[in-house]
Order: sequence, then structure tokens, then C-alpha cells
Amino acid sequence: MQYFTPSDYGVIGYTSSVFSILPIITSLGLASYVLRFYFEEKNETSKKELVGNVFSIVTLINVAIFFLGITYIPHLLNIFKIKIEWDPYFKYSFISFTLDIFTLIPLVLFRVKQDAKSFVIFNTAKVIVQYLLILFFVIYKEFGLYGFYLGNLIAIFPFALISVYLMFKHTILNLNLKKLNAGLRFSLPLIPASLAYLLLNSGDRLFLEKYVSLNDLGIYNISSTIALSLNLIISSVYKAAEPEIFTRYYNSDFALFVNKFKRFFLFSIYTSAIILALFTKEIVMLISENYGNVYLYVPLILISVLMSGSNIIYSGILNAEKNTKSISKAVILGTLISFSLNYFLIPKFGLYGAVISSSIAFITMNLVLFLNIKTKYVGYKLDLYLLLLYLVTILPIVINNKFLFLNITFSIKCILFLFFNILIFFFLKINPKDIRYYFTYTTNK
Repeated sequence: MQYFTPSDYGVIGYTSSVFSILPIITSLGLASYVLRFYFEEKNETSKKELVGNVFSIVTLINVAIFFLGITYIPHLLNIFKIKIEWDPYFKYSFISFTLDIFTLIPLVLFRVKQDAKSFVIFNTAKVIVQYLLILFFVIYKEFGLYGFYLGNLIAIFPFALISVYLMFKHTILNLNLKKLNAGLRFSLPLIPASLAYLLLNSGDRLFLEKYVSLNDLGIYNISSTIALSLNLIISSVYKAAEPEIFTRYYNSDFALFVNKFKRFFLFSIYTSAIILALFTKEIVMLISENYGNVYLYVPLILISVLMSGSNIIYSGILNAEKNTKSISKAVILGTLISFSLNYFLIPKFGLYGAVISSSIAFITMNLVLFLNIKTKYVGYKLDLYLLLLYLVTILPIVINNKFLFLNITFSIKCILFLFFNILIFFFLKINPKDIRYYFTYTTNK
């Protein structure tokens, strides 16, 4: 952290938020089409043509968007009076995201071929090379923020080339308009929800850039990064159990399984969240005093993350019920609420306005998703009680850090952590045998 100022993190977070929309627009959701229909193709040749067709289309769209972006984005930045420079930050970020899109379909190919080894090696190697080059330019060459963008850009080049090579080797490149039409009929309805969810998670940066300094934007970006690290637990645990949710859906023990899993799942994420909420200050202060304000926002941002954890369970049940439209409606509604509240609250309350807007949006989504479940396999009160317990635990800490400045020692926080965990352990009626079972199950997966 000490190699970047808070303002630098604001630049990184803002450019990433702006260009994270590119994969959705460029791919037109066709990656999902490949995943869904690959196994319905009758022979190996038609499968290769399907993947090759999608890659060819995505490539043409990507190239067209690249030239449009290079031409018009600098002018748009001037029109909207964006404080961040086009060259090098926006330019390098735009080129990096454009090149990274070439890796999208090859990764889907690994998945449909059930080649987990290649999928993991490709992704891991890309991340390692990115980190090594960024560290080289930032620390060794002392290029600072410029080094971050330069290292990231150079790292993407070889993987984009490898991706093109894999497509030439393992697919039949073609332009089949009939297949394209079928693919678009399937994939285009998915785009609004994908865009909405993206805006829900990063749209607050667009408002913050207008009303707060880059320094504050950087603090918010770091806080969000720390809080959103909990998504790693949410994603990994849920993905391990997701096949089981679909497999057991038609079984008589489905409700029992979902209830037990949800209790274990909530216990895991709330325990992790309270650690971040209570001890972020100590962790951050060990690294650098320049980021001291981060701990003010992490506990509150975690409200949205916790709600998204509960939302993923409800979304899994709705998917099992083949009711994906309700998921899209909930996401779009949450995004509209988030944007509306951001518009009114950020000019008045700054970073806290963004936190409040996001929390209300995710809580609303939580309720909407639950109400659309056909059969109520799990209780909604559980979510509300746990959220209230979390708020009762962390709000005194947040209020003190902001206004009272009393010395809440590390020992007191440890006691609060133990007290919180004992309460949720008994409140969720967790069976120690279930913890051992699910831990073994998810790690084996």
C-alpha cells in the first residue's frame, strides 16, 4: 500500500469500474450461450464451429469497440470533466480490458471440455505474471501509478496471443449468422441483468468521482476491496454446494438440506465479516497511517456483502425453480434504488451516502428474491435477525471511531468477537457435526 497514495487507489478503482462494462458489451452474453448449448451439438465438428463462431463474432465486435473507444473516449472525458487523465491511465486500462476479452471464450472452452487443470493454470499464470510485472515497474523501476498500468498492460499481451492460438487450434473459426441469431435470442435477455449488477457494485464510483476528492475516492476503493474480499468465501463455499442444490431439488430432503446449508453458510460469512469489521483498523494501521480512515467504512460496506451472501442462496433456489426472470427483476430494482439514492445522498453525505445507498439496495433485493421463491424452503426472519445482531455489534464501534474517539482496546474487540460468535452459533442452532461435514464437503469439492 505504501507505494500508492489514496488518490492513486481512487484512479485505479475508477478506471476499473468504468471499463469493467466492456466484457459484457463486447461478448453480448454469448459466453453463456456456449456454456448452455455446447453439449447439445451432435458431433465434435459442430461443437468446434459453435465455439469458433462465437469467438469470431466477439473478436469483430471487440476490434470495432476498440477503434471507437480510442477515437471518442478522450473527448467524452473532456465533455464530462472527468478529473483523471486519458493518457496514460484511461488509455492503458482500456487497452488492457480490450486485450483481456480475447481470453474470455478460451476460458469457456476449458470449462465445457471439463479441463479444470488448464483453466486453473491459465488463470493462475495470468494473475502471477500481472503481479510480478506490476511489482517490477512499481517497486524496482519506481514508476508509481504509471507502473501499475504499464505492468498490467504488458502482462495481458502474451495471454491474448495464446488465446487466439488456442482458438485457431481447437475450433473452426466461422461466421454463421443463423447460429448468431440463435445465440443472441438466448444471451441478449441476460445482458440487462448483468449490466445492472455491474452498476449496482460499481456505479457509486461514478457519483463519488463528481462529489469527493480522489483521495477520498481512494479510501473508499480500499475499503470496498477489503470488504469485498469476503466474496471469495461466499463464492467458493456456494459454488461447492450449488450442484447439490440442483441435484436435490426434486428430492424430499431438499428443504432440510437447504436449511442446514444456509445456516452453515451464514455462520461462515458472518463470522468472517465480524473479524473484518472489528480488526480492520489494527491491520491497516500496521501497513500505513495514510489509510487510517479505511476502518470507518469497512464495517458498513460489509452490510451489502452480507446481504449478497444471503441473496446468492435465494438466487440458487430460484435457478432450481427455473425462475431466472425474478433474479433479473431483483437486480434491476436494486440498481435503480442504488442509483437514485446515490444521486441524492452522495452530494450530502459523501462516502457514507454511497454506503447507505448500497446497503438499502441489497436489503431490498434480499426481500424481493425471497418473495419470488415459489416454496419457502428457508425463513426470511433469519436474515433480518442476523443483520440486526451484526448492526448492534458494530455500530457502537463505528460511532465511537467517528465521533467519540474512546479507546476500544484489542482485548475488548476479542471479547465482542467471541460474544457475537457464541450468539449466532446458538441462534442458528449450528450442529458441530454439520460444520465438520460441510467443511469436508466444500474443501473436497
